[in-house]
Amino acid sequence: MKNAVIIGGSGGIGTAIVRKFLTHDYNIIYSYHKSNKSLEDIINTDDLPVSIHSFQLDVTDKSSIEKFSDFVDQTFSVVDCIVYCSGIVRDDSFITMTDEVFHSVLNTNLIGCRDVIKSLFLNLNFKSGASIVTVSSTGGIRPDAGQTNYAASKAGLIGLTECLAREYARKNIRANIVAPGFIDTDMVDTNNVKIQKSIGEIPLKRLGKPEEVADAVYFLGSDSSSYITAQTLVVDGGRL
Repeated sequence: MKNAVIIGGSGGIGTAIVRKFLTHDYNIIYSYHKSNKSLEDIINTDDLPVSIHSFQLDVTDKSSIEKFSDFVDQTFSVVDCIVYCSGIVRDDSFITMTDEVFHSVLNTNLIGCRDVIKSLFLNLNFKSGASIVTVSSTGGIRPDAGQTNYAASKAGLIGLTECLAREYARKNIRANIVAPGFIDTDMVDTNNVKIQKSIGEIPLKRLGKPEEVADAVYFLGSDSSSYITAQTLVVDGGRL
């Protein structure tokens, strides 16, 4: 069995990713920020063929990251896959957006990714090969107005991950990005007129499902994509 660490495993997409890896017999450590209820049914199951552990983590706090890294080190001998799925949205226009709002999104979506992956990097399975998958967004490729903080963080995530892939391919480490479009989670306000218009622009004419993003993440995180690295897989129903 292999071991996966999933950062941000309690949100809509994160929960689907945890469930996907479990169905393929990965032992899991996943982090959550505030609520851990989305996976209570699995955590309380007694007859799982694999192990699953949760850990409350603040990706913007170095001491919290250090404790999480120690927990991973004590629990898994090696890590075969790291998925970074933590992310927040705090939209506003460029001029009126406060420094606090701008930096809070960068700190969670991008700086937190760098800090967490760096803290776990030496746990990766360099001998047999390991993978890193970051969950970016189509907003990091073709941003919408009012999202300078979000767009910058998600574009930065793509650059960070591609650079990791090229730096550490020689060490048997792959790194790829999944860029979801509009996915049916709590982060998407389907009553918003702007969102409704955007859905109309999607060739498949619907929101994506968290499970469809999880399928892409699992593919890039598993041996099924053993000759794929430094790539961005867009999951957006054809909108871009």
